[in-house]
Amino acid sequence: GQFITLIPFSWRLGPKYTKSKMEIYRYQGMNSFDQRRYVFDRICSIVNYAYQHNNFYREFYRQRGFTPGQLREFDDIKKIPVVTKALLRQFSLEERSTPQVGRILVNTGGTSGEPLHFYLERNSFAREWGHMHYIWSKLGYNQRCRKLTFRGKNLGELPLKYNPVNNEYLVNAYRGLSEVVEALSLVLNRSKISFLHGYPSLIYDFARFCQEKAPFMVEQLSSSLRGIFLASEYPAPVYRDLIESVFMVPTISWYGHSEAAVLAYEASAKYRYEPLMTYGYAEAVKDEEGRYHLVGTSYHNMVSPFIRYDTGDIIVPKWDDQILGSFTISEGRVGEFIIDKSGKRISLTALIFGRHHKVF
Repeated sequence: GQFITLIPFSWRLGPKYTKSKMEIYRYQGMNSFDQRRYVFDRICSIVNYAYQHNNFYREFYRQRGFTPGQLREFDDIKKIPVVTKALLRQFSLEERSTPQVGRILVNTGGTSGEPLHFYLERNSFAREWGHMHYIWSKLGYNQRCRKLTFRGKNLGELPLKYNPVNNEYLVNAYRGLSEVVEALSLVLNRSKISFLHGYPSLIYDFARFCQEKAPFMVEQLSSSLRGIFLASEYPAPVYRDLIESVFMVPTISWYGHSEAAVLAYEASAKYRYEPLMTYGYAEAVKDEEGRYHLVGTSYHNMVSPFIRYDTGDIIVPKWDDQILGSFTISEGRVGEFIIDKSGKRISLTALIFGRHHKVF
């Protein structure tokens, strides 16, 4: 598996991966006028496609008196009706989707416990990884860096398992941390870990265990550890502060969701997220109570389009010449746990949010 790490991601994931990374730098080099034009052209393209080929959007727009012809300048984007998860759930998957070879069926549940099934286009993962690797590169990540990943995996009896595709050791969230630390100590005798990656609540649990019961593990990791990627959960200060104090390396967090319409990351300050507009168009839309909703549009998903899709997240926005420059999250999910019969704490993110069990 080690030989796989020598193969560049551009070879593994194809031209869409390389193009997505180049788009980020190209967009950043544009002036504000060209950035608005970049967004407007892509919004027009997806709206026109959906109107012509998607039964749900065609009827939805007709009922609200909207046509793509009303899009003449950047400010006209606000004329496009906003859609919600609750609205989309009223229609069958095929009513709001179009055929495509290789489309991928996925779902999202979030904290609402109401899964929404939809399709992603076949190139979505290459584009996703191009943007994610750009974010991780802010802490010095490259393809040869090895990660220790806390993502709620159930690996049976194994406390750790190596995944050569992403050059990472996966941690079994269903085994005790004493077992994980013992196995990791053996791994570190022959390998180096450059980054920790995963749910803040799980990494916090690991950090606290190391601090209280296995300080030797902190010493073993410190020789090579360069940073920590905090994913999927809101990185609550109660978790983040302890993680950083134990491992003494920088952390970075980002905002994303399964619908793949918005991706934002901490570019300059903790808890302030700057959207990557090459990934999708992010907006702050005010409701009747004066709160701002994070609304996103995926430029690329022609299969199950998300156009001005209300994520349901409430934000505090900051604008940059008519475009959402950054935002903070007013209400974020804080990791919660259940305790199993042996006393092991299992993150609800790991157990339920990512799996959508009926018990949820």
